Amino acid sequence: MPAGETATAETAFDPPAECHVVCYVRSHLPGSIAGTVETVTDRLRRLSEEGRLAGCRIEHWPPERHALAGAGERTSRDDLLREFERWAERHGCSLEPGFRRESRPTSRFVVDSEPAADERIRVPVVALVLYDGPPSEAADVRGVIPRTEPRDAGDERTITVEEWLAAVETGGREPTVETTTGPRLSSLEGGR
Repeated sequence: MPAGETATAETAFDPPAECHVVCYVRSHLPGSIAGTVETVTDRLRRLSEEGRLAGCRIEHWPPERHALAGAGERTSRDDLLREFERWAERHGCSLEPGFRRESRPTSRFVVDSEPAADERIRVPVVALVLYDGPPSEAADVRGVIPRTEPRDAGDERTITVEEWLAAVETGGREPTVETTTGPRLSSLEGGR
């Protein structure tokens, strides 16, 4: 299908009345990006106030690992990403390019004869995690935005935060492989 053309088959967007959203944002953002993130969080709050979402919560991404002993009860970024990756695997999609695991060498001051590569988790500036009920350890992830889905033509399509919000705001259909074309990734879902 040519770029820019929209397929006619649509997948129904589940009524968001039961949809709770946790919006994860990076802390310490430059002003230009911070304003864009604020716009996204304002839209989520408005959608929740209007009853289009059952609720929303804004959180900063947790640290990659917890350095303090006894911090085991807190969720790390790695714990969240593992949960999101399990969801993506069950639904046949990918979290890349918005989420990435990258290898980085350990410090050259490590005494081991062969220092192992350390893994860094790169997360989007903003991501939405959807739940069917209030988020808790017992609640199942219903969706992760951004995500990349396979298409019938053998290529892939990335669903962005902007597209998902627009679908909820207009009462339209959730953007899926069948309703969108061409890979687009906003600056909020990529970058360092």
